Amino acid sequence: MTNMYELDGAQLHDRTTAHAYLKQTLEFPDWYGENLDALFDMLTAFSAPTMLWLTNADAADPAIVQVFEDAMAENPQLTVLYED
Repeated sequence: MTNMYELDGAQLHDRTTAHAYLKQTLEFPDWYGENLDALFDMLTAFSAPTMLWLTNADAADPAIVQVFEDAMAENPQLTVLYED
């Protein structure tokens, strides 16, 4: 079974807002570090098939999108789909 999450890129436009939104939406633990390195660590730790569907992708911070790409390259369980 694949875990699926829809993310709104408009919520990822600045990092402070983005990390709070990602923590809640992706159900990260309280100890999530709320920075790009911690995001990478959390995304690469998914052990079950996980799909992230990023709507409004053009509104997202490019650095966060790059973390999604890097994590997807590292973790074969992770798929990220983009929609502008």
